[in-house]
Amino acid sequence: MKKIKFPSAGQKNIAIDLQQRVKQLTDDGRLLRRAHLVLWCKLIFYSVCFISSFLLLFLIQHENMFLYMLNYIVFGLFGILLAFNAAHDAAHGTFSKVEW
Repeated sequence: MKKIKFPSAGQKNIAIDLQQRVKQLTDDGRLLRRAHLVLWCKLIFYSVCFISSFLLLFLIQHENMFLYMLNYIVFGLFGILLAFNAAHDAAHGTFSKVEW
């Protein structure tokens, strides 16, 4: 991970203080393990909700068109949340250390 660089135009103390605080937070392994756990829990939650709403579209006979459309909207919403969450975290290199 690259160190954060700030312009030293009169505010050198702020940049040094911020770099020290960031390093202190990232050196603590507990914080990173917790963040990694939250990352995977979000991914699993969105995946389960996405698959469940997809299955509900076909396994339940919807007699009310409003409920069918609501289920379809929920399916789309969880699809968007799943895709955005996974792509965003993957773009930051949190799922894998391999450079794609």
